[in-house]
Amino acid sequence: MTRNHFAIAVRRVRVVGIPVALAAALWTSVASPADAGSEGHGASGHNRCEGVMTAREGATPKTVKIGANWTLTTPAGTPAVVAPTLEQIKVAEFEINSSCGLRIASSIRSTKSMMAAGSPLEVLVRDNRTIAAESATVTHGLIDDGAVAVVGGGGSVTGPPAAQVAVERSIPFGANQAAADAISGCTAAELLDPAVRKSTTPVYGAGLCWNHGGLVFRTTATGRDWGTVAAAYARTTYPASTTAAIAYLDNDFGRPNRDGLRARFAELGGTALAEGALNTSTSVAESKTLLRT
Repeated sequence: MTRNHFAIAVRRVRVVGIPVALAAALWTSVASPADAGSEGHGASGHNRCEGVMTAREGATPKTVKIGANWTLTTPAGTPAVVAPTLEQIKVAEFEINSSCGLRIASSIRSTKSMMAAGSPLEVLVRDNRTIAAESATVTHGLIDDGAVAVVGGGGSVTGPPAAQVAVERSIPFGANQAAADAISGCTAAELLDPAVRKSTTPVYGAGLCWNHGGLVFRTTATGRDWGTVAAAYARTTYPASTTAAIAYLDNDFGRPNRDGLRARFAELGGTALAEGALNTSTSVAESKTLLRT
């Protein structure tokens, strides 16, 4: 499953493992100065980078492009709260390029290879403006501009449409921030279970899962996972409190959070007596009314 879909993405750029390498590069720690220096990379080895980048294939390496579909502004045009998180992508780009670029093995060991080891990384940044339709459009644009993988767009509003576009175009998508549970995809067990309906679009719910073919990965726990953590904390910290009411955000993050909290709270001997939904436009007065109820 995963191999086939990644193979499609690989053929687009004619390099073995490029999508995997790029995804890992942006979401795992880059080499430390000590490690980099020992291999001739980083600050101590930067003067030798040019040789590293051209020696294997004898040609100037082609730049590898990654798309960053990021929430920089709100629909009203004001700065988004999560906008500063783009810095992590900029740091990854700087660190990778400062240590001789991406180490990529070509699919055909010949001087005709399209890309050499030590390829420079270029991150293309686009603002999705916290709008679902804009996020889909941005993802199409990044891929059209040459991105071989896309990261970001991980919120419950912008994540699902961005992830769907990427998968439809056989491009790996990495979800950042509080990524929606709808994009988590089918587990191996769910894929084998005929009772679970495999959706072709991002979905969350009992008996449903999105079959994204292994092209989507995430860097944060799911909303449901965090709900189970909250329930365990409540039962451990307040063992005498065996009943609870749940106020949750009514979106693709809040609903799974609610489900995880309810289920784990019951497993630990508690009972959820009531539930109430909130959304981003709920006023303080409405929240107080919900709490009283």
